[in-house]
Amino acid sequence: YVPNPGEVRFVDRSGNPDPAGEAAFNELVANVADLRRSQGAAVKKNGNRSSSVTQMDVRIAQDFNFGDRYRGQFFFDIENFTNLLNSSWGAIDQVGFNWTARPVAFEGVDPETGQMLYRWLNRGTEAGDYESRQDGVGQSRWRIQLGARFDF
Repeated sequence: YVPNPGEVRFVDRSGNPDPAGEAAFNELVANVADLRRSQGAAVKKNGNRSSSVTQMDVRIAQDFNFGDRYRGQFFFDIENFTNLLNSSWGAIDQVGFNWTARPVAFEGVDPETGQMLYRWLNRGTEAGDYESRQDGVGQSRWRIQLGARFDF
């Protein structure tokens, strides 16, 4: 749910009013089209996506024949060749696992006004601020592999 301005109250960890947090949240909503369209309603599923990724692999191979019966091959692979050319190419930047971006924390309900209390988590005011480099198993880095194969 994306609240309209003034619909919720922003507070800090101590429960004091946080006008800077409210301004930052409103800036985030203004900067992300899907949040802007969803104000006063729930955001539709898969309404916003992480940036696309283009990776290219290169293989150079040389075949050899050993008589009529045996064959061999030497090969040289570069995986994620685009990342070798430029470190920002071929890198996977996306919202981390469980695929949710949480800009605020629910702090409760004001007993006097019934207004929901939110705390700004200070993660940023642009959609890209919620993405991080995914590289736990090397999927955003280039790799080189040398090999040989012998068929008989």
